[in-house]
Amino acid sequence: MSKVLLIPVASPLHNPFLVGKVLNLYQKKLDKIIDSSLSLIIKGEDLEKLEIDKNVLGIIAPLTGGTEHIIQHISEKCGFTLLVPHTSMNSLPAALEAFSKIKNAGRSWIILEWPPGKRVQKFAKAWRTISEIKKMKIGLIGEPSPWLVYSSGEDVEKNINVLFEELEILRIDVSEVYQEFSKISEIDVDVLKRELIKKTKAIRIPEDEVAKSLKIHLSLKKIIEKYGLDAVTVRCFNIITDLDTTACLSASLLNSKVSMFGCEGDIPALLTMIIFSKLAEAPSFMGNINWIQDTTITIAHCTAPLTIAEKFELDNHFESGRGVGVRCYVPENREATLGRLDPVSRVIRYVVGRTIKKPVQEKACRTQLNIKIRSKDKSKLAQIVEESIGNHYVVVFKDISEELGYLARIMGIRLERI
Repeated sequence: MSKVLLIPVASPLHNPFLVGKVLNLYQKKLDKIIDSSLSLIIKGEDLEKLEIDKNVLGIIAPLTGGTEHIIQHISEKCGFTLLVPHTSMNSLPAALEAFSKIKNAGRSWIILEWPPGKRVQKFAKAWRTISEIKKMKIGLIGEPSPWLVYSSGEDVEKNINVLFEELEILRIDVSEVYQEFSKISEIDVDVLKRELIKKTKAIRIPEDEVAKSLKIHLSLKKIIEKYGLDAVTVRCFNIITDLDTTACLSASLLNSKVSMFGCEGDIPALLTMIIFSKLAEAPSFMGNINWIQDTTITIAHCTAPLTIAEKFELDNHFESGRGVGVRCYVPENREATLGRLDPVSRVIRYVVGRTIKKPVQEKACRTQLNIKIRSKDKSKLAQIVEESIGNHYVVVFKDISEELGYLARIMGIRLERI
């Protein structure tokens, strides 16, 4: 299990009163960020008693100078070390000397923030996000859709295994969905349907289509429970052809809560959803880059978390004209981060902007987000097209730039801000 530990270090020649005073401030400010604080380390024998391993983020507090060698030894034991110096007693000089030595291993960083607060908290959140993903079990229901020629395949999965090590991807045949579908009680479906219809602004399809789509939802929930899955991505177009309905509504319902539902078997997009959602502590939306005009990106899909919408409607699925597609209307002027993890080129690409209102396109997926980026440079967004890393991008309604920077640092990948 991953832990975040405060590890205070000081020279044997330290002033106990002054060091104790500063250490108390570290502990007070980091109390809600760390799991625990270790005893003060001042000599080599103290290091031998340390019970830390690669599951630990060590937040090292260099309380005095003359601690560089101790910091170096601690960094060799931890999964990652974060140096957080303070403003006196030669703390920063010691941190700089030690960081110069340990930084090339790619498992350390330094933050100047005194007293420690939001920046350290965001770094710890990024660490926990990566650690939690490595322990996850993701269900791939059906193989990735055949049109995901860049976003699936052996190379993609090999690089995901390198980046997330212990992450388990469990392959589940889509026929299991069909088996569960045949067992779902009409009474359970009817209860869900009545609750949903009360919240819906408009329904443009027969209610029996809603019921059929909710049967898919309950079927997928059964599979998630059966295998203990933390997230799923589904070859959803097979469900359309075989059961004449869609999984879009299920994606909307599951993504409104804790479970993560990705579309079309796109594992990199699902991982991006999980990362963005954890960093923002909010639901994430996955969609197609529908169009780019000047400094505005339109991203669309036939599903979105209902909790991001000021109102929503139920229509049919755009491409097939069958089942249920969900049209969510998102408030104007919401801050948003749009991006994608590409495990092959080892990059997280992202852009920050705000939502704007535009007329709904009928010849596009039902939920349509229009995000105007901060830059006035029209050429910026050309990178999404000319240096493409896949079609599906993810949106959260928060600026997570700083968190993404820390996460990329921890993962050892590039961060590319457009």
